[in-house]
Amino acid sequence: MLLLTIVKSKPIHTDREQTNLNINDNKRKDYSHYNLIRCGTTYINNIDLDDLWMKNDDYMEFMVHENDIDSYKDCKMLGNIQDMINEEFELMFFDNEDEEDLDISIDTLANPFFKRYRNLEEIYQYMDELAYKYANLVRLENIGTTYEGRDLKAMHISAHDPISHDPNGPEILKKTIVITSGLHSREWATITTTLWIATKLASKYSTYKKETNYLNNLDFFIIPVFNPDGYEYTWNDDRLWRKTRQQTFHPRCFGIDLDRSFDFHWQNNENPCSPSYSGSSPFESLESKLLNDYLFEKKHYSPDFKLHGFLDFHSYGQEILYPYGFSCDLQPRDLENLLELSYGMARSIRLKTKENYQVMPSCKDKGSDLIPGFGSGNALDYMYHSKAYWAFQFKIRDLGEKGFLLPKKYIKPVGKENYAAVKHFCDFILNPEL
Repeated sequence: MLLLTIVKSKPIHTDREQTNLNINDNKRKDYSHYNLIRCGTTYINNIDLDDLWMKNDDYMEFMVHENDIDSYKDCKMLGNIQDMINEEFELMFFDNEDEEDLDISIDTLANPFFKRYRNLEEIYQYMDELAYKYANLVRLENIGTTYEGRDLKAMHISAHDPISHDPNGPEILKKTIVITSGLHSREWATITTTLWIATKLASKYSTYKKETNYLNNLDFFIIPVFNPDGYEYTWNDDRLWRKTRQQTFHPRCFGIDLDRSFDFHWQNNENPCSPSYSGSSPFESLESKLLNDYLFEKKHYSPDFKLHGFLDFHSYGQEILYPYGFSCDLQPRDLENLLELSYGMARSIRLKTKENYQVMPSCKDKGSDLIPGFGSGNALDYMYHSKAYWAFQFKIRDLGEKGFLLPKKYIKPVGKENYAAVKHFCDFILNPEL
């Protein structure tokens, strides 16, 4: 049995006083004066969009400074943001004191890896162990280096090779499914979700019919942490950091919003200090350019590559989004099929955990229906328009009570329900008529 040792990159907290001391370290950004509130969408023109956490047809949630709270008396107060951050860190470490010294098995998804959120070092080690244990299925690739010098790691998960060899028929080029998460570094739960999906695919092969069929006929290309620099920054400096950590033209403003940096209806929003800064040109962000260059070379120069699907995991709001995000005026090709697949995935989630995921065009989630072009340059639109035949963005749990600070107890149920959706996606696209 292969064992995975969780490396302690930081001292483990042994009591609540030490936990609070580390959370409130002077190095960390303090959100004590900010609250999370929920208002009707009519307030969209009254807020700083940089503070917007989520939006749907019924309401939106955003940060507001305590000095401005009186302007929103008819809105629902969800909590003090710093208190929510403190609670997340305390619960994550305080009841796991003994876990960090254990060797843990990756034979089943009951393993302690999914008991809490993990830093980048632990995640990359887990990916290494998956590739070691399932060497016949999982291959790691480093597709480039981030601004701060970290590896951008991806996993190929597939059986055999990109060509499907049917002894009773012709050779068939496998369909590649690209799965990404962690574009926005504060969305920790998306990363555990894609790692859950990867582990399920690899561990069930040859034992379960569906997974065996998937890996025999599909090639999964998974990037769990698309924004390694930003993700590390959320652990050590600012839990709610959204962008990369790349230098901009402003010496004191770092980072580009990866989900606004792709070259499809890209727009320059001109403010490098904004959490939604799109860069000064498409693909200025190193991470989005690395992925684009990798897929471009594969698509055009490799005969063994057929990009067919794109699934991009974000939080939060429990939604399945289809193109387009930059505008609600343009309808995607094969809208009927996209809707059929979207509702099928939502039904799979509902059957698995009884949670409801709303199906909608990405433009409504991103606010382009209210502010034209606000969702421009996103990965979903670019991949759908330029490369992938089927493309969706998932907004995982919750519906807003904890938002980006989803408690660790939801890691497994969120993994389960979204894996059910991925299975439906695979069943759908393996339909020979598609």
